[in-house]
Amino acid sequence: MVDLPTTVPREDLHNVTLLNTRAGQFVFDSALFRNRKTDSQCAKQQQQQQNESENPEQSKNQELSEQSNAAETIDPECLIKHPLQHTWTLWYLEVDRMKSWADSMNKVASFSTVEDFWSLFNHIRGPSEIKVNGDYMLFKSHIRPMWEDDANKHGGRWTLSFAKRLSDKYWLDTVLCLIGEAFEDSDQICGAIVNVRPKNDKICKFTSVQMGRKQLLICL
Repeated sequence: MVDLPTTVPREDLHNVTLLNTRAGQFVFDSALFRNRKTDSQCAKQQQQQQNESENPEQSKNQELSEQSNAAETIDPECLIKHPLQHTWTLWYLEVDRMKSWADSMNKVASFSTVEDFWSLFNHIRGPSEIKVNGDYMLFKSHIRPMWEDDANKHGGRWTLSFAKRLSDKYWLDTVLCLIGEAFEDSDQICGAIVNVRPKNDKICKFTSVQMGRKQLLICL
């Protein structure tokens, strides 16, 4: 369909009307074609309804048979999930002054396949949509997102600050690098955190050992 301007010069009204008619005609006719039933289709539907009322058992068996045949046509490849190297857990932190920091952490979900990852991330809010001073944390499932965890206490943290408008993109890029083992020395990566703050947001990558600057690869 052609988008028309809100105001049109008087001398162009005729051309715009023709353009609108030609551009919209196919869409309009297509909608009619999809919704309109021919006489033969109506007669066929009436005959089918009559048969169903006369032979309900036969109709039910036919419906089950059609469903069974439809299931057999599914590509087996679509039923196979693609495992990740590690199981990952997503946490959400919303600071509550009535609770300790550890008690304010909420475990959202864990996933270990590509399909489960997208099922989760396609149905949660991005960093730009959560409350200021909230955090998302993605860590390997056996590691809690705190310094006291054995996997973190001898390691380090790398922090990147950036404009808030980039938080969704940078966080997704970081997460994909984490679960796809795309970071250099990925076996030493514990997880990452995105901090949503009033001015600039931050992403922190946690490692199990202290790394030199040359060892760090940021996939942003």
